[in-house]
Amino acid sequence: MAAELVGGSLLSAFLQVMFDRIASPDVAAFLRGKQSTQDSLQTLKTTLYAVRAVLHDADQKQIRDSAVKNWLDDLKDAVYRADDLIDEISTKAATQDEVGNLFCFSLDFYDRRVRYKIEDIVNRLESILKHKDILATIEARKFYNHIFSKGNEITSMTHHVFCGDDGDFSSISRAKYLRTIIIRKEYGVLMPSDIFSKHKCLRVLSLYKGLSKALPDSVNRLIHLRYLNLSHASIKKLPDTLCDLYNLQTLILRGCDGLTKLPNDMQKLVNLRYLDVSHSRLQAMPRGIGKLKKLYFLSDFVLDKVEGASIMELGGLQNLCNSLKIKNLQNVTNGEEASEARLQDKQSIELLEIIWSDGGDVVSSEDILDHLKPHVNLKFLVIDGYRATIFPNWLGHPFYHNLTHLIFYNCVNCYLLPPLGQLPSLKRLEIEGFHALVKVGPEFYKNDVSSSAPTFPSLELLEFRNMLSWQEWWCSYNANAFPQLRYLTLQGCPRLTDKLPNHLPYLETLRIDGCEQLTASPVLRARAIYISGCRKMEFLRQLHCEHVKSMIIINSCDSLTCLQLDNFLNLEQVIINGCENLKSVLSSKIPLLHLKRIKLIDCPNLTSFPIEGLSAPNIIHLEFVGCYNLKSLLNNMMRLPKLQYISLRDSPGIQWVPVGGLPPNLISLDINHSTFSGICCSMEWQSLHSLTSLSINGRYDRSLQLFPEECLLPPSLTVLSICNYSNLETLDSKGFVHLTSLQELRIRECPKLQRITGQRLPASLTQLNIYRCSLLGEQCRAKNADIWPIMCHIPEIFVDNIRVL
Repeated sequence: MAAELVGGSLLSAFLQVMFDRIASPDVAAFLRGKQSTQDSLQTLKTTLYAVRAVLHDADQKQIRDSAVKNWLDDLKDAVYRADDLIDEISTKAATQDEVGNLFCFSLDFYDRRVRYKIEDIVNRLESILKHKDILATIEARKFYNHIFSKGNEITSMTHHVFCGDDGDFSSISRAKYLRTIIIRKEYGVLMPSDIFSKHKCLRVLSLYKGLSKALPDSVNRLIHLRYLNLSHASIKKLPDTLCDLYNLQTLILRGCDGLTKLPNDMQKLVNLRYLDVSHSRLQAMPRGIGKLKKLYFLSDFVLDKVEGASIMELGGLQNLCNSLKIKNLQNVTNGEEASEARLQDKQSIELLEIIWSDGGDVVSSEDILDHLKPHVNLKFLVIDGYRATIFPNWLGHPFYHNLTHLIFYNCVNCYLLPPLGQLPSLKRLEIEGFHALVKVGPEFYKNDVSSSAPTFPSLELLEFRNMLSWQEWWCSYNANAFPQLRYLTLQGCPRLTDKLPNHLPYLETLRIDGCEQLTASPVLRARAIYISGCRKMEFLRQLHCEHVKSMIIINSCDSLTCLQLDNFLNLEQVIINGCENLKSVLSSKIPLLHLKRIKLIDCPNLTSFPIEGLSAPNIIHLEFVGCYNLKSLLNNMMRLPKLQYISLRDSPGIQWVPVGGLPPNLISLDINHSTFSGICCSMEWQSLHSLTSLSINGRYDRSLQLFPEECLLPPSLTVLSICNYSNLETLDSKGFVHLTSLQELRIRECPKLQRITGQRLPASLTQLNIYRCSLLGEQCRAKNADIWPIMCHIPEIFVDNIRVL
């Protein structure tokens, strides 16, 4: 929502919207667990408060004093950069797909980049604020009242109004001299019918999610309007009269997904500087858009074969900066036409996206891309849907010394990669959907094969995804390649069989997913390894993998029969899932001081685990699921003082009565009924004061009909789950009476359960969940008199995920 606002007071109102966005749930969720980024964003917020503090009277001052005007221009530029970054964070938060903290490589890289951007913006703002004393030389005058919260009275002299979800803007009509209206509603609202006739002095109108029907033709009465934000509005068209707003400088239509066309006379908006149509459904740009000589930001340029502006009109927009997305290049005839866009002259564009949709000729695609050569200042390039078989010579040339990010999507016909190793500043490279590529050879590294200089000297992240024909990666060509690589991902490369790079001194994270034919195990120094869907891959052949801290193996490495934990002395977590041939996990007395988590899932042939003790004094989480042949588990658990979570699900062979007692700080226990029967008889069971969560699974028990016995369960429980008892008929509330801390009771998949006997369930309960227990659930929904008095005091009762109370 970056704007070309005019003046300090308007910028101050704009800042208030930024503060709301920083505090939004999406941003908060995205930053959860990222303490460094949270701290950086808080620093930015504090700095922005300082900015707002010196802006109250600047609107008139900039008109009277050129020094103040220049100072405000610098300040506005820095604030808009901050707003663009907040918008970027909001977009990322709304679309990210959580895949786990340790293996969100792209998110980790993105997180660091955000921190660097924030630090740069904060430094810029602080530098500008050092010169705020320029305002002290000019008489301070108060012109405006800022109305930002519900309850403040709107008077005839009010100049600025902000209205959120809980705000009421029906009294706006009382203000005769409004300059700013900012409305942010989660649900669309109808604007007062007289807003355009009564408020002709408006400079700023922001209706973020706040417009539920078409913009009226009378909008052309707002002849002084500079800034119009209709982001995420439910509109399908804009009135032609919008083009009469000759003072309009900023038009934001981001997220208007019903909008397919802009008014035909957009060229009349001669003062327009900022046009954001991203995430809309525009099918073409209006003819004449190239006449908007003052336009410095255009999010998207959409091409159509028949209607709208041709790509040649881009040539007239010489002041474009920041980012540009050119879409539907299949509608461009040839390279000569593309050259009229004059991208090479646009030195202020830092991010460029070049996109072909369905269709397009192979020969013309190469010609077109060749003539869309960008300026050497470019930093971020995306090429999507390119139809040719090879790339033009300019791509990969070292004179693109500022290029740091390069992303290729769905270049399905391309069989040869350009010499990207020559790019001196490239930090991130993503290659996806090159279905014709069979070999990554020396051409990928550089043109001059005689040179011994390092290739990819700055690359930190490299990803290959969905490369369906790729078979060979020629890695031995240049031993100096990838000297800074930290993240490597190979995903969806089913025919790749050859070696992987083995000299990556700074590699932190390796992810290999869906490479079914890959056999060679990586010989790497990676700290985190994720391997999935690679059954032919040999398990790590290195005898000692002292660098590995996290190892996740899923449906891979059929050669793995014995996991020797002593080879991974710095290991913090190990997750083995679906390794059918794994038979044993071994560990000597060498202490594994860093090990905190072990998960062994669906390893049906696992029979051996270090029963006499695991020397891992800092382990927290121990989980076995679907290990049907495992008969015994750890003894001497008192030697594991930090163990808090134990899960033994679908492992019916385990008859576990730990010698030496249970872990003293156990918090959560998830076990089968047979295991429960064994340990509940131990002397330590009732003294487990730290145990708060217990889940008992009766899948392999056919005899239990009544549960639980009196005083059988530890009194410290706050959550109790009972599930998969096929013959359980009755719950005896007497067995729950002593559970005075119990807050949540979950009963799942007990088809014969129909009675709860005794007195009321514990008064401490706040939630009862009954799922797939047909007989009991039916009685609860009917509030049957036999059981309802026992549970009606519980604030929340759910049956099959539907609340009945």
